Amino acid sequence: MSSLAQRMAGRSGRESPLVLGLLVAITLLGLGLRVGYAAEQPAASPPDGVAYARIAENLYRGGSFDARPAGTSREVQASSSYSPGLPLLVAGVYYLSGGVHLTLALILLALVGAAAVPLTYLLGRRLAGPVAGLVGAGALAIYPALLQYQGLLLTEPLAATLLCAALVVFLRASDRATPWRWLGGGALFGALALVRPEYLAIALVLPLAWLMRETLRGRLRRSWPSVALSLLGTVLVLAPWTIHNAVTLDRAVPVSTGGGKALFIGTYLDADGDGPKLRELLLERRPALRRELSAGGPVDDPSRFVLERVLQQVAAESYPELDTDAALGRLGRQNLEDDIAQEPVRFSGMLLSKAYETWTDAPRQVMTQLPWRALQLGIVILALAGLVELARRRRFEALVLGLVLACMTAVGALLIASPRRELVVLPLLAALAGTSVAAGRDSLARWQR
Repeated sequence: MSSLAQRMAGRSGRESPLVLGLLVAITLLGLGLRVGYAAEQPAASPPDGVAYARIAENLYRGGSFDARPAGTSREVQASSSYSPGLPLLVAGVYYLSGGVHLTLALILLALVGAAAVPLTYLLGRRLAGPVAGLVGAGALAIYPALLQYQGLLLTEPLAATLLCAALVVFLRASDRATPWRWLGGGALFGALALVRPEYLAIALVLPLAWLMRETLRGRLRRSWPSVALSLLGTVLVLAPWTIHNAVTLDRAVPVSTGGGKALFIGTYLDADGDGPKLRELLLERRPALRRELSAGGPVDDPSRFVLERVLQQVAAESYPELDTDAALGRLGRQNLEDDIAQEPVRFSGMLLSKAYETWTDAPRQVMTQLPWRALQLGIVILALAGLVELARRRRFEALVLGLVLACMTAVGALLIASPRRELVVLPLLAALAGTSVAAGRDSLARWQR
């Protein structure tokens, strides 16, 4: 072992001074960059960010979960389609600070986002040692798209931290099943679902995967209470909002609506499951509606929610007795059945194309520049190699991370293929990329001997 490797190894599970120093430096770098973006807010907020800001302000001022601007009566996109976790947290900051202080909220969110850096180190260290942890933490600290999102009121940075924290706690609980670890891990999964509802599935799937492993080892009787505690933690976090939805929406909605719209768009084969293509296709079939909407400005302006307006009409034409999201959900399920039964090959090709776009498209313009494009694709390629390497040595960890990545891929393939989804799992990808780098270093060291 080289001198540098010896200095990084430390003693029996403890980080060496060199590793701790590097981790502190990387964490401070990530923190400084994130706080800088949060304070300066150099980019204009997209429609989702504007909506989250309005909801947070309306929660603070009047206690209403409402994305509409003041004085607007018509709701183009239902407020219930926005996940509640982020605006509830920001409204709490407003309440504690005594006013609508968006910059303060963004700086506090930057602190939370920076916590993903040491959490990625902990995840990578578990997978393949300090080198893997440092490589993963370093990649996450400087990733430009995630930094830019820290200056916008969007869910991705917060969700990335919650997902990484939940996985670190879950994997530690799987080693030593203490009640508080299982309860805390479940609560973190619940908090993650409040921010990104598509991750609610892993709150159930991962504890059940651990239970299956323990059952195969003959430990079912002593293991199921731990799984019950994890699920209890998730339920305790979600229950207040689920009850709120039952009262205000008069139907069972665990976190948010909007799934019907996403399913309809994602399964519309003639538009390749793409929102802008679908908008143009539907407007082409409704020239009168196009003329009406064009009179108010460009139909491709995201802030005008033209697609949502068109989908409202589509839903009303098909199922006038249902609300828009429920009608679109029914149409989406019909699309799915028709796609599978009538054009399975074309549908499969669309799913593969959307999954590829989810993984490889640039989430921000900066990621199209050569060094950052190389970083994005390099992390993905190294992460896949790291997952293969992990499957050889630590099968349960490979299964857990593989299930999370499969969930993200399936959501992007079936619903809307957005490269923003990759940012949520970026800590996992970075830790797996670090695993690949550590494995390569070990192989090189063996070859040199």
